Amino acid sequence: MISLALAATLTSPQGMHTYRVAVRGPAGSSVTVAAQPPLGWTAAFCSPRLCAVGHVPVTIAITGTSYVDLHFYPTARPTHGIAFVTSQGATLRLRV
Repeated sequence: MISLALAATLTSPQGMHTYRVAVRGPAGSSVTVAAQPPLGWTAAFCSPRLCAVGHVPVTIAITGTSYVDLHFYPTARPTHGIAFVTSQGATLRLRV
């Protein structure tokens, strides 16, 4: 079973939002973590090996927890609301 949690709110330039997301599950399992931001935002995940728009593959560490940084960049006329971060039925809601 996979779970998602907010691990930290990170410092980011004005107008952006950056979060560290904890992905927990069986060690060694591979999952895809995806984000759906509110209208006017672009979501990009960054891990130590990859930055990707919208979704990122994650292999769970031996500890049972891996982390990805999630950046929200405003586009034309962003609206504030809730972004949904999902993986294998788990959902995390973040305010942007």
